[in-house]
Amino acid sequence: MVAQLGTTAVRQNRRTAIWTLARLRRSVRSRPLVTCKMPASAMLVREFLQAFFPGPEPHHKYPRRCKGAPPVMKPHIVSKIRKAATASNECAIACAWVQWMAQQESSRPCSGYRMSLLQDRHGGGQNKAHGVVLSDGRPWPDAACALFVFKAGGTKFDPWTQKNVRKGDADAQIRTDVRCELTEYVACTLCRQHRSAILLFFVNGLQMRVTRWHRGGTVFSESFDYTQDRALLRDLLRAFSRLDSGGLGFDCSVTPLNPRDGDFAAMTRLGEPQDSDISEEEGTVVDPKLDRPYVFKYVRAAFAASIAVDALRYRISIPTVEGNRLFLAGKPTVLAASRSGRDTRGYVAWDVTGERFVWLKDVWRPVYKNRNIESEGSVLKTLNGAVVRNVPTFVCDGELDHNAENSGSATSPANEEAAGANTHDEDDALQGRSNRGKHKYRHYRIVIEEVGMHLMAFKNGKQLVSVVRDCVQAHADAVYKAHRLHGDVSAGNVLICPTVVRSDVDGKLRVVWKGVLIDWELARPVAEDLQISSGMRTWQFTSAWVLDNPSTALASADELGSFFYIILYNALRFLRSTCLDVERAIYDYFETSERVGTEYRCGHHKRRSMDHGCLPKVCGRLYHWLDDTGKSAGHPINFMIGTLLMWFEVRYTILNATDDDFIAALAGIKAVTDKVRELARKLEDHTAILELLDECLLRDWPQMDKIGDLLADPGCEEESSSDDEPEPEPPSKRRRKDTPQTRKRKATPRPVGHQSRSAGRSV
Repeated sequence: MVAQLGTTAVRQNRRTAIWTLARLRRSVRSRPLVTCKMPASAMLVREFLQAFFPGPEPHHKYPRRCKGAPPVMKPHIVSKIRKAATASNECAIACAWVQWMAQQESSRPCSGYRMSLLQDRHGGGQNKAHGVVLSDGRPWPDAACALFVFKAGGTKFDPWTQKNVRKGDADAQIRTDVRCELTEYVACTLCRQHRSAILLFFVNGLQMRVTRWHRGGTVFSESFDYTQDRALLRDLLRAFSRLDSGGLGFDCSVTPLNPRDGDFAAMTRLGEPQDSDISEEEGTVVDPKLDRPYVFKYVRAAFAASIAVDALRYRISIPTVEGNRLFLAGKPTVLAASRSGRDTRGYVAWDVTGERFVWLKDVWRPVYKNRNIESEGSVLKTLNGAVVRNVPTFVCDGELDHNAENSGSATSPANEEAAGANTHDEDDALQGRSNRGKHKYRHYRIVIEEVGMHLMAFKNGKQLVSVVRDCVQAHADAVYKAHRLHGDVSAGNVLICPTVVRSDVDGKLRVVWKGVLIDWELARPVAEDLQISSGMRTWQFTSAWVLDNPSTALASADELGSFFYIILYNALRFLRSTCLDVERAIYDYFETSERVGTEYRCGHHKRRSMDHGCLPKVCGRLYHWLDDTGKSAGHPINFMIGTLLMWFEVRYTILNATDDDFIAALAGIKAVTDKVRELARKLEDHTAILELLDECLLRDWPQMDKIGDLLADPGCEEESSSDDEPEPEPPSKRRRKDTPQTRKRKATPRPVGHQSRSAGRSV
């Protein structure tokens, strides 16, 4: 089956963490190495073979049909490849490989496999890569087991070469582009399959490297001429054909289901609508005779969509203290893909033990040697034990045996220059740049009860504020009852959860929408002076003070500011206002940044609104929100936003205060008076902001102030609504590296599901 590559966008401004073979030799020093007379490059490939292609065990489950060693590459195939390499024709090289790999089973170099041609979607349909796919009845019949990428030859196409590399090399950008291309292929495969690693064979003309990619980096062999040392190539492919699923990099804790499995049929039945399903519409009366747990229609519909058409179905195992717990899931509902880092996926899953729908999050969480970071499950158990309101209900979690190591300084200086000297990903930073270094990613799964809806599903402005108010209450409880700060308050982490409660008015069970603050994996104790890189938070909703002062520890008032940004962002995007250019307003306020040396700081518009207590003008005009009659005086959100801006202004006045009157006069810094200090105390705890939100919610709100998504393209809105792909990732956690002057403006990324760091519980 052809592997589907190129469907997931990958940021191409990050450096791949590479392990050199010298590091590999140290890691396998205890293993006996094959000693024979051969070129040095071939010796290193032999070491790679012993490290990652061990021989089959006596009880090997998948015996090969071919007896004895398969034949080496035929002379006529070698002739075709050499002729194609001379003409720099990578497609001809690829076709020659396909012809060789498609021979009869007895003559096939890779017994039990076939090679399927893929098309490069970004290269005009040209054939760029080939996926090696199982064909012998083993599991994963619909997944590519390894990748082949073909290039025309020469050092300019080899991203790992150190030959003839000089500073300012004109081919450095080409090597960078090739590395980005390989990263995109790998990232797409890792995010679409349940894997811990993948093998990629890089065929560059007559030279070849074998590479192994995982979340922590890439291990690669030295390049060798496979047309000269055909015996080495034969041994390499033969060893590959003997790998089991674990050796191929597949996650053995996930079992694919086939139509003959009982769980496969059970998933089909679970996806069918039931008479007992409850509408998620707020105010729906619920029959008291219905059994718990209640099932909402949108939850079952999301599960049905995840197994629709030809979607693969899986049985996912999570190791717990009580033993393995099993869950049934289809394709991910939320997908935040990256070749390195967390690569988070979220599933609407069926809990086999609890017999209910749950939310399952699969993530690669970083583990640092110098600090013990709590897992999200540990934080949730603390919050639940402290009876913190409006947070997810913990079900179970577990860490798998898959580990991936990352090194912040793995490329040699020459190789880095050849690659274009890309900067290291900020996702690998904790406590600032000075603390970068080698750490591991650990495969982690967590399950919670709540399967929520995205915040963007709110019906009107009052409902928006009510949901955010619930999450402010959750934040307050976490601070005062569990002594925890969230670490990443953002729009993707505020969800709507329909809940059945008994009405105080008529005593009936009704559906009520409440807000839930999710994704606590960056939570930390309040008293802990820990700085978390802005690259690990969501840039758009991070406090202006934290963005300008990344070495400053996060404070509760900073996260209260994030709640303000959430309300402002959604009010601008969805509610009726006098803003003449919503797209520009959102981009200027939430997306821009200013470069200070090698660092990025808060954008001008966000900082100015905090310093001066007013929203920036758009197209030279101030803006405000309108009620159903088109009047501004009747909309409570204007009063609420204005009051909050006044409070933040006085806080930033104190933060920016200086004892030097001359400097203060030059900088235009306001004097700190007793009245300023009194107002600033309103953000020292949650009391004032909760009272303000409650007061605003008691006012008369317009019922039809939500007029739709003002960032959506009207021409493709209908098409996007029918798309069955997992939800794309929302605004990135990384700061923007471009400015409005250099970047062609386009629609701001939608914050659906959850940010790139992890997946939210939205469907």
